Amino acid sequence: MKIFDQIKKACLLLAVFAVSLTACNKLELEPTPNPAATQGTTPTLATLLDAPEFSLLKTVISKADLLTTLSAPNLRFTLFAPDNAAITRTLTPILPPGVTPEIYINNILSVDDAKALVKYNIIPQEIGSTSIPNGPFSNLRYPSLFNPLESIPAAALFRMQTFPSKRGSVLWVNNIPLTASDIHAVNGIMHKVALIVMPPKRLLWNRIDQDTTLSYFKAAIQRADPSGQIQGALSNPGANFTVMAPVNNAVRPVLFGALYQGMLAQGVPQPVAFAQATALSSTPEGFNYLPVSIAGGIVLYHMFDDRGVTKSSVVLNKRPGRVFSINIPAIEDSAYTFLNSQDTIGKTYYRIKMHADFSALGAVTAATVRGASNATASNFLINPTPDTVSISRSEPAYPGTSDQQYINGILHKIDQVLLPPQ
Repeated sequence: MKIFDQIKKACLLLAVFAVSLTACNKLELEPTPNPAATQGTTPTLATLLDAPEFSLLKTVISKADLLTTLSAPNLRFTLFAPDNAAITRTLTPILPPGVTPEIYINNILSVDDAKALVKYNIIPQEIGSTSIPNGPFSNLRYPSLFNPLESIPAAALFRMQTFPSKRGSVLWVNNIPLTASDIHAVNGIMHKVALIVMPPKRLLWNRIDQDTTLSYFKAAIQRADPSGQIQGALSNPGANFTVMAPVNNAVRPVLFGALYQGMLAQGVPQPVAFAQATALSSTPEGFNYLPVSIAGGIVLYHMFDDRGVTKSSVVLNKRPGRVFSINIPAIEDSAYTFLNSQDTIGKTYYRIKMHADFSALGAVTAATVRGASNATASNFLINPTPDTVSISRSEPAYPGTSDQQYINGILHKIDQVLLPPQ
């Protein structure tokens, strides 16, 4: 297959890939000071929460001991605030029978989880709706107050990122729509959200390593990267990746094809090559029999981040970074992946094309991604309905999206392997 020859010839530059990621573990936007309030000292964000519609949120913030912080008139914050209806809408379908949102918040929710939740929904600067970008692949990377690594001295400045964006007239934070925006206080601005915006708890590699439906993709990464550089990058909490992860049933036939074609190229008789490729591809360990370059080509064509793509030291394009479902273009558009080859001038990066269909409210109803040599587009697999999502799950995978949100990126499961140019 020419596709596998192309992948094999690709210059993976895994060492460069790993070194370049050392710049990812930093804040892209530092909190900036704002001028002192001129209209008095009220209302503050804390006093806005006195409204009856925010009684549940105020209880969570009180448990987190952050009301005093939100009462300081000399500070500036952006607060993403779910009202009682939003909290009930999020929790009711996933709480055990007999446990109401009030019972959960008052008696079950821990102080540490309350702090994580509240701090993740606060940006330490004022972000109005006019500062939020509109368009495909567009969101802003803002640091929240939440630092899950605060016990590690070297990570004292680390902050979890939130990602405001706009599609048409609808504003979003991550993949949650805003139901009201620009509610002003003397110490910042409040945006109401339709659901609780939950902070992720795991890294991308944790998910890939532990998800049995991604065992073939995991094996491809391990074969492509014997020294652990890709795994290290996927474990970097400061990175900002998007990973299209093909499920096992999608990868298995591609592994078979690569093994079969490789054996035929080596002169193995066709019946023997077919039988051996069938046996080897029946388990993820079959990747151990592929050249590192082929496995690497497969993996890197399914990944990108928000760093610039360069050619002859000139930045040609900025990869879109963390692409939530609602950031996928409505008209098919391209994104540069990590897979590249060498030409006489510099690197030529290979691209994939994405497209999504949206409801009248802006939510994603279906999404596809296509490699240059795919005959048909691959489907993004939509998350389960609320009653099958556990309250204790380790990542906020909101129903009705394909988003699997992690500390260092977003993962979308897909039903085909993406194939680069022949």
